[in-house]
Amino acid sequence: MKKLLFLFALSLVACSNNEEPQQQNTKEVVVPNYDSLVGKKVLILKADDWNDWSMWNEERTKVQGHIYAGETSTIIVAKDIQGVLRYEVTNSEGQTGFIQADVCSLIEQDPPTAKEAEVKSESEAVIPNDDHLKGKKVLYDEMAIKGFKDNPTYYFESRLFSGVMFDVFPDGHSSWEYSVKNGKLDGLAIDWWPNGELRSEKYFKEGKLDGAEKIYGYNNSISYINYWRNGRMISTTQEPPKELPAIEEPIEGDI
Repeated sequence: MKKLLFLFALSLVACSNNEEPQQQNTKEVVVPNYDSLVGKKVLILKADDWNDWSMWNEERTKVQGHIYAGETSTIIVAKDIQGVLRYEVTNSEGQTGFIQADVCSLIEQDPPTAKEAEVKSESEAVIPNDDHLKGKKVLYDEMAIKGFKDNPTYYFESRLFSGVMFDVFPDGHSSWEYSVKNGKLDGLAIDWWPNGELRSEKYFKEGKLDGAEKIYGYNNSISYINYWRNGRMISTTQEPPKELPAIEEPIEGDI
């Protein structure tokens, strides 16, 4: 009898060993595609209290250098380090290190390769309604303007305008030139002083300031830079105005 019970116990163990292991419920983890950021250019922003940012090694144990507000760089690597998205970039001195992504503003992507820049055949091309005006320069007084004052839409020859809109001083010298796309300010906008020197350079995107706005002083030197995003200024390198000394009021009888 004991022998039969022993054999029955062995058969149960054998059956349990042949059971297929239960599959554990695993949740798929979606990893962000940071590789899509590599090669894009960034503009370094100014903080409220300082004009430069430390560039760390990947382990966050050593500062490799500093990068200053107003500099531009190309993203070498983008990765999550200690739970924060960081970009590896190079400063003007050639030093390379990681900075937090939120101190940067993406401004453009590297120029397309020759293959990417190939002109599509006419059968593939999409011709917009303002194609006949592309690259055309039109005097501001000849434009028809519709919409709101803070975000107007520009027309020429009864069609949405794409090209360069400009104006001149009374002596005929250029006053300003603004890029327009599909009726909206879009791209580079330049202003000049009457003596021909630069007054400002800025960028628009779909009618709103977006990117660096450089304000020039004498001899085409940059006085300060404002940084815009979607029509809102997010930082500036302009120093706050110095407080003037208080003017003492004369005491009656001193005069």
